[in-house]
Amino acid sequence: MRVTDLCPSPHLEALDIGDEIGACTVVTITKVEIREVGSEKVKKGVVFFQEKDRGLVLNKTNSRTIAGLYGSDSDEWIGERITIYRGETSFQGKIVPCIRVKDQKPAPPVEAKPTKATKAK
Repeated sequence: MRVTDLCPSPHLEALDIGDEIGACTVVTITKVEIREVGSEKVKKGVVFFQEKDRGLVLNKTNSRTIAGLYGSDSDEWIGERITIYRGETSFQGKIVPCIRVKDQKPAPPVEAKPTKATKAK
């Protein structure tokens, strides 16, 4: 059982992306909302994905990266795909895991090519 299953967070955490630095996944944005987060109930943007049950709390870095890819109006992000990956950042004097957004659009999804039906002999 994963640690994130033992003490679940209401939002995505770096361990949800993978166990190693650099682990990544492509996700599709379904909505962006302002929510109260953390014990201080600070209002922040949270982006939700088709492929994940929980949203990602946006920081300036990730917000600006997504805006650089798809524009500054978060309503325009709906339906767009991004790559999120496990990285590291400095927080309160320590290096800690984090989630980052790659600054390039992911390749279009590969669609399965139709196969030719074989004739019965």
